[in-house]
Amino acid sequence: MRPIVLIELNEVPNDVLDDYAQRSHFIAEWLGASERYTTVAADRIQLDPWIAWPSFHRGVNDEQHGLLHLGQSTSSADRFPPVWRLLQQHHIDVGVYGSLFSNAEADIAPYAFFVPDAFSPHCRVKPAELSAFQEFNLRMTRASGRNADEAISSGGGMAMAKLALSGWIRPTTLSRVARQLITERLDRKRLSRRRNIQTELHADVFTSLLAKTGPQFATFYTNNVAAAMHRFWAASLPRTSISRERLTSQWLNDYSNEVAEALYSVERLLRLLETGRCGDVTVVIASAIGQEEIVAENHHSFLSIISPERFANRVMDVGLDQFELCPTMVPDFTFRFRRSDTAEAAYARLATVEIDGVRPIETQERMHSKMLMASASRLAHIRHAYGDGDFKHPFTYSRSDDRTIHVSLQVDDYKGEPK
Repeated sequence: MRPIVLIELNEVPNDVLDDYAQRSHFIAEWLGASERYTTVAADRIQLDPWIAWPSFHRGVNDEQHGLLHLGQSTSSADRFPPVWRLLQQHHIDVGVYGSLFSNAEADIAPYAFFVPDAFSPHCRVKPAELSAFQEFNLRMTRASGRNADEAISSGGGMAMAKLALSGWIRPTTLSRVARQLITERLDRKRLSRRRNIQTELHADVFTSLLAKTGPQFATFYTNNVAAAMHRFWAASLPRTSISRERLTSQWLNDYSNEVAEALYSVERLLRLLETGRCGDVTVVIASAIGQEEIVAENHHSFLSIISPERFANRVMDVGLDQFELCPTMVPDFTFRFRRSDTAEAAYARLATVEIDGVRPIETQERMHSKMLMASASRLAHIRHAYGDGDFKHPFTYSRSDDRTIHVSLQVDDYKGEPK
């Protein structure tokens, strides 16, 4: 049996792949020669990647694995082990690269290679020579929790240079990095494409690992296409857009190629795998929760938490030595407390917070419950709905265990007093 390479292409639906195939002869042929299957998500909650991918990896739905937040402990869910651990325990050579919640794997020594996800709280990797590169990528991910940050984390250039000299990164990819840095200096609107370059760097390292270690099963996760879709669907996929009337013509023109650019970075990975440098492998693309367009508007600003530590200190009244901040994506924040009684007191204080006289919602983790609880909200300047079934509340909080609190805060075009 040929080795299996699983490409976890987060949230990309068939329609988007087929649209890109009209531009790319390579992808058109690749899809034409492939078998395609559509499955049904068994989750009973709203479809979020950090919920759906554990369902995919563990073979049970959200009600059983219980993983609903980035930064959440996997200890309860581990009674349903992820696929990489099951295979490894059955003496199959496995490599893991970026799969969500892989950072919780306690023992990575038995794996052919192991590079945890971008929300890892640590830099533990196999092989160890990738640790500086992983540390650089984690810093860049932290700095770009919502929008790509134009700064370059220290040590990044040195880490890439060392990998390039050792043959991990190809010269053509370094050339694309340089071109991206120049382009975004000349046109800041192209800053968001940095995520694509990050994917291409990871693809080079991943395929080098495949070639060096030859595992029987390997995973590779990327979110760069989903990030482009969330922001630029209306501009890049106009035939299916429901938001174009809310957006300016200049914005639509400026971002018309962003989804295609993101998919080209994935195409580069597929082309590498087709060259045979990684052996004769079977490539499987999985796209959990194939996404539709997120209703979009042009916003000038949004209100969120810029200092989670200060938020915890001032709002939840806890000292900085009483908790650790788990990596997530803005506007979501995960606080893990040293003691359960401290978490209990902090959670109670969250119920007393107000924005313009309206308190946050304690979520019940079921969309219908959140909708019912939020129906009386009076914040006119916050978008709550775009019709039946669409829902968004600006401020929610919940707990996943007795020491972990999750907070989400985002107010688009906030018009109140500075907080």
